[in-house]
Amino acid sequence: MGVDSGPSDIRRAEIVALLAVATSLAVGQPWDFGLRSCILSMQFATRLGLKAAERDTLYWYALLRFLGCNAENHALSDLFGDEIALSRRYLSTDTARPAEVLPLLVGMMWRAHADRGPLAALGAVAAGLLAGQSTGVLVAAGHCDVAQRLAVRLEFGDAVIEALGQGRERWDGKGLPRGLAGEQVMQAVRLVGLCQDVLMLMPLLGRDATLRRIADRQGIMYEPALVEAFLPIAGALLDDVEAADAWTDVLALEVGAPAHLDAQSADDAYLVIADFCDLKLPDAINHSRAVATLAETAGAALGLPADELLALRHAALLHDLGYAALPVRARGGHAAYRGAGGDIKLHPFHGEEMLMRLPALRRAAALVGRHHEAGDGSGYYRGLSGTALTSAARLLIAAEFYQTAREGRFGRPPLDASGAAAAMRAEVTAGHVDGDAAKAVLAAAGHKVPIKRRDLIAGLTNRELDILRLAATGLSTKQIGARLGISPKTADNHLQNLYPKIEVKTRAGATLFAIEHGLCALPK
Repeated sequence: MGVDSGPSDIRRAEIVALLAVATSLAVGQPWDFGLRSCILSMQFATRLGLKAAERDTLYWYALLRFLGCNAENHALSDLFGDEIALSRRYLSTDTARPAEVLPLLVGMMWRAHADRGPLAALGAVAAGLLAGQSTGVLVAAGHCDVAQRLAVRLEFGDAVIEALGQGRERWDGKGLPRGLAGEQVMQAVRLVGLCQDVLMLMPLLGRDATLRRIADRQGIMYEPALVEAFLPIAGALLDDVEAADAWTDVLALEVGAPAHLDAQSADDAYLVIADFCDLKLPDAINHSRAVATLAETAGAALGLPADELLALRHAALLHDLGYAALPVRARGGHAAYRGAGGDIKLHPFHGEEMLMRLPALRRAAALVGRHHEAGDGSGYYRGLSGTALTSAARLLIAAEFYQTAREGRFGRPPLDASGAAAAMRAEVTAGHVDGDAAKAVLAAAGHKVPIKRRDLIAGLTNRELDILRLAATGLSTKQIGARLGISPKTADNHLQNLYPKIEVKTRAGATLFAIEHGLCALPK
């Protein structure tokens, strides 16, 4: 389906603020953390007399710092269990001090593997500690790589892109992934890092103890001159931040005239959000794009008006945004999180609530809040039924169900096309999925033209395309080699050789490239 090239009613700052809310939740912070940290950073920058261009970079970086946070989360989950709890605690530590970091990491690894028995848990902890440094570098590099790539797609300039590549660097050179030190670390990164740490620490320590902690880290994590300038005015700055209306005030701080997106740029931005959501789980790769294709194709076949069809497309791309606050294991159906079903069932609520802040997306937001409802009222989160579910809502429900069945989720194996169709028909019989919507979605799935292999996507050979597709699903090089009948070393050589061709540095970046180029579609 094409997207009109005319104007939209959405601001670039609204999209970025929405991402700030989602990424704040994804790293275990309150929903408004990214917004308030941007406000604090901008107020401090004004007191320091930074020029407009410097404040512009600072503004966007403060909102987007954790844009890559969903990449490699499955690796963190495998080691530590709840990667959101890990981020919440890890980001408040001096990560270069083993006395602060090791008890946290060991405790989380032990709890994550305790259900396997003491010996297995001890082995997992030992293996995790051996892999700890390399895993940390890999995850940090993946986060930076993905953040930069997504920001390029949002059409940011070089300064913001470079800042996002330094998100975990620190003044003393002991940050990740590059170990930059002093003024090698960009001004925006130094300033935002200080302000965000203040807001992370205050709920844990209180204001006075937080400011003492910041002073203790002067010249270590933070630039000495910034700390000296911040501490005398911290009280006034923090009073203003606490009194702010986070959403409204952060939009008002955009440097220069508010920038509105045209319809194509807005759709591109929704694709960025969709890909951000889907990076969290290997078995959800391409999920949101696939649901959007099914729903939009089915809606067009049923003759939905253009405005409803557009809202349906947007809702399908954004429907999983509420999962940002859930750890990987909860979404994947891990036994340790099955008791948290109530929380899982609130993800449509969280998605709807986030999207309702954007006037241009309120119709889509209402659909997002309904994408797990059922025709007989047995769905969630409202338990709606009958006429409370519009045609667009019924199509989204059907498309999401079919695509999830193809992928497998919550401990269920993926189904082939015929198995997913049978499961859909069973849902219709049970009264959960609307019959007409199901027929339209199944028709869309059955008649969709398969994505054809192109020998020269970024110069990739057929074998490299196969490697990339499998790597994007989270398979190890050993598993890729077994699938393709080659050695793990050969598989890894192919993987390393294709990185420069597609202009990425990490597997996380390669996964995003695969999503962007439609290389993750399920087979017919």
